[in-house]
Amino acid sequence: MKKLVFLLLLNLTFTINGIFSEFVEDCRIVNKLLGESDNYDCCTHGRINCKNGFVTDINLSNNNLSGSIPPELGNLSNLKVLKLSANNLSGSIPPELGKLTNLIDLYLDKNNLSGSIPPEIGNLSNLFYIYLSNNNFSGFIPPEFGKLTNLKELYFDNNNLSGSIPSELGKLTNLNNLNISNNGFSGSIPQEILNNDALEL
Repeated sequence: MKKLVFLLLLNLTFTINGIFSEFVEDCRIVNKLLGESDNYDCCTHGRINCKNGFVTDINLSNNNLSGSIPPELGNLSNLKVLKLSANNLSGSIPPELGKLTNLIDLYLDKNNLSGSIPPEIGNLSNLFYIYLSNNNFSGFIPPEFGKLTNLKELYFDNNNLSGSIPSELGKLTNLNNLNISNNGFSGSIPQEILNNDALEL
């Protein structure tokens, strides 16, 4: 009987340690963004949600964050919400974010981000909302965004984007809001986009 109890406790210990290890790995990544130590329990942060030992929601808008977006965020396989609006983040969007296939919300607006928008974002087929407004992005809108068929809102306004507006955006039949104002686009809005009667430009 004592041996059985010992084995059960041992098994429980390994199970708890396993969950804790997975949780710590996610937090170590998030802590790079927070500027906290590796061992900080990010799930106790009021604006970060965790479930079953994984980070699922990061809502750090208006949080005085600075520096660049850690590419390691792309390893948060259970992440659904990434809101980093209205901070002082700089640098480019890491293409590794294109691995966040469970992501629903991506809010990176009102920062000092620059460079081109990575086409890898077009892999995030579960996205509903993308906010990239009020940054310093340059280059063109990746045509891969036309694969984001669940998208409802897409904001590119107040950047330094150029080139033509990709006709592939006309495939976004669930899109309700598209803002591309205050950029340097050439040509007219493709008819494929204008054919979406529910779309507000």
